[in-house]
Amino acid sequence: MVGKDTYQLISKHEYPKMSFISQLSLAIVLFIVSNNASAMLIDRGGGLIYDDVQDITWLADFNPSKTLGENPGYYWDEAVTFVDNYSYYDSVRNTTWEDWRLPTLNRLDPSCDTVGNFPSPDSTPFSIGYNCALSELSHLFYQDLGGEPDSALHDTGNLTTIALFNNMPDTLLGGDNTYLFWTGVDHYVDSTIYAEEDRDIAFAYNMSLGDQFFFPKNKLKMTAMAVRDGDVGIASIPEPSSLGLMSVALLGLLLADRRQNKVSLK
Repeated sequence: MVGKDTYQLISKHEYPKMSFISQLSLAIVLFIVSNNASAMLIDRGGGLIYDDVQDITWLADFNPSKTLGENPGYYWDEAVTFVDNYSYYDSVRNTTWEDWRLPTLNRLDPSCDTVGNFPSPDSTPFSIGYNCALSELSHLFYQDLGGEPDSALHDTGNLTTIALFNNMPDTLLGGDNTYLFWTGVDHYVDSTIYAEEDRDIAFAYNMSLGDQFFFPKNKLKMTAMAVRDGDVGIASIPEPSSLGLMSVALLGLLLADRRQNKVSLK
């Protein structure tokens, strides 16, 4: 039969209290792991948002030309020129980024809810509509921001993630078309149904309702949103090699502290 003193001794051995060093080490290790875990949108600071699924970095400002005091909307050629020439100073990394572009998409995306020959059967097929998985803006709308088809993003989306961005359109009202965004993909409609001046089109995206569409390049002014390939990097967290050395050191502290606890219990 196990006596009271023996039971207390066993309990003390099996469930030792964590020392301050153990608690601190464990907290730091968990912090390192959590900061290296995969996420969909990561705020890199300095007004830059990294999408680790698409491996692209969004400018947190949805409408940089409006912020600069310029026209909030452009015809397609103007939008391409604006983004190509846009430079952004990153105060966190003390770097100016100049490799911006318009968002892209797959012109023939089978995941869209409408795939066909537009505007007539003799035209080259392409995709429009909702749920387009191969569009950067569609991925942002549905996967990252939590939007739903044909529903206002601010009503159905993830407000915490939406708050990472600024200058985001919150309504379909207003005459500046800031909720319509050009992509960098253009197309020539080879059909006589369209007038010659309307056959040169580009794809665009409705960031209020989540649908992909096309429009003549010089018929409507839309927003030019800036994105760049890759990650801008982390400014305040050590490099992976440093993290590895830190982890080894912390594990050493934990093991040493564990041995000390065992000795003090004997």
